[in-house]
Amino acid sequence: MRVCVVADLTGRNPNVFYELGLVHALGKPTLLLTQSMEDMPFDIRHQRLIRYDRALANRGVLRRRIGEDLGNIIKEESDISDQALRQIRRDHEGARVVLERLC
Repeated sequence: MRVCVVADLTGRNPNVFYELGLVHALGKPTLLLTQSMEDMPFDIRHQRLIRYDRALANRGVLRRRIGEDLGNIIKEESDISDQALRQIRRDHEGARVVLERLC
């Protein structure tokens, strides 16, 4: 099972950015949160991002959005795994055919 990291980049905490860099280097999926787009460096604004307003009385909206995005990440990860498995099977079948022709 893969791990998805949820990181709140509000306030531009250097430790959070350092840890986010490590997570990206390891190829782990991420879900980024922020209260302000000014806290988001230009080079990561294209990634999965939820902007939220802390003043909102109903935190259920944020919980729902995080839940939906995590569900999408799980589905994407599953789709990637399925694609990789199909490719391995095709490669295995191709290798079997080559071996039969050689023998």
